[in-house]
Amino acid sequence: MFMELVTWEEGSNVYQCWFNKKKLIKVLNSLGISNWKQFLYNYNADDTEMIMNEFEKRGWKFKKETLLF
Repeated sequence: MFMELVTWEEGSNVYQCWFNKKKLIKVLNSLGISNWKQFLYNYNADDTEMIMNEFEKRGWKFKKETLLF
């Protein structure tokens, strides 16, 4: 599952992240989000950062590429 984090501040980084779908759904469920398709339809960059933090807190790996903005 691919998601992006963009802060829209010049000189900041853009992160492109790929998460394991099953683990992503577990994280969303733990945050009280039961309709993950609706979440993905409405998500924003803050949501991506929150998910990155949850994966890191749990020690789960995900692919993250950093691009300069």
